[in-house]
Amino acid sequence: MHGIIATEDEEYFIEPLRNTSEQSDNFHFEVGHPHVIYKKSSLYHQFFYDHTHCDISEELMGSGKPWCLNNTVAFPSLLPVNQTLNNHHRLKRSISTERFVETLVVADKMMVGYHGRKDIEHYILSVMNIVAKLYRDSSLGNVVNIIVTRLIVLTEDQPNLEINHHADKSLDSFCKWQKSILSHQSDGNTIPENGIAHHDNAVLITRYDICTYKNKPCGTLGLASVAGMCEPERSCSINEDIGLGSAFTIAHEIGHNFGMNHDGIGNSCGTKGHEAAKLMAAHITANTNPFSWSTCSRDYITSFLDSGRGTCLDNEPPKRDFLYPVVAPGQVYDADEQCRFQYGAASRQCKYGMGSAFFNLLQIQASEFQTEVMEP
Repeated sequence: MHGIIATEDEEYFIEPLRNTSEQSDNFHFEVGHPHVIYKKSSLYHQFFYDHTHCDISEELMGSGKPWCLNNTVAFPSLLPVNQTLNNHHRLKRSISTERFVETLVVADKMMVGYHGRKDIEHYILSVMNIVAKLYRDSSLGNVVNIIVTRLIVLTEDQPNLEINHHADKSLDSFCKWQKSILSHQSDGNTIPENGIAHHDNAVLITRYDICTYKNKPCGTLGLASVAGMCEPERSCSINEDIGLGSAFTIAHEIGHNFGMNHDGIGNSCGTKGHEAAKLMAAHITANTNPFSWSTCSRDYITSFLDSGRGTCLDNEPPKRDFLYPVVAPGQVYDADEQCRFQYGAASRQCKYGMGSAFFNLLQIQASEFQTEVMEP
């Protein structure tokens, strides 16, 4: 099981405990497999604070402003700094119209090597389910459904698709590649626009430690074309896999596809005296709230949809009944043991402040999609 437990004061991730002594190909989830629960806030230490490299964006070089500081991570984008919002003459159409982002998700062969072929589909759908939940948050101000219609797992390198540490070149290659398969399945058959395997947006998830502007590892987590939604060669993103926290990267990059700027860049959100930076923050810090959207993000996506550039999202994909698993994992380790798994042998559960909070567990809600394993 993968998911989120949300309380009034804190959010927690739950996922299966990986036995590091096992080979990834042999690791799989079973009934009764031990699970670990950890705070969202611990992600900042576990995933982000080990990155100390900073990137300077071409758009920001003139101002000398870095995309990241020591011990933070930047979400670089291709967004011009001087882009501003036009809050005038806005229609109410986008707010009342439901949108459907039919999404292609591609996992590279390094993802397969890390997670194992048996369980990678379950893992990716769990991540994308969190992404879908973020886009249904009321703070977005628009009804947007993220629906996985096609999942491709790459077991080998693909012709005309080059993925490496260089985020810019990898994104460019992926965007062209996903466009080439937009209208056809692996067997060559044509995919109609209202077909099950059609996609409006493409998401690449990789285990490469990606970096903008160079083919070396650094602190970059994702890259996307700004306002590229519904443009076949620009509606795409590359995202580095860091565990369940990858959901925030993916949601952030899709936000760029919707024309969103970073909070605090070209707008007042996240600046002193204004609301805190949220999901579209340029840097992830302990003060960032990635579970909701700022008013600036809401205005950006509303402006984008009202401009008529999101018409490809109007059609609802076909549905089919899905049989959900009915057996829940057994409880193997108590809270103290789970703390030791996450934070070390000297850790234990805090006995204070454990009131009767209401827990809302995010479970997998699968939509109709098609899974493919691609070989050369």
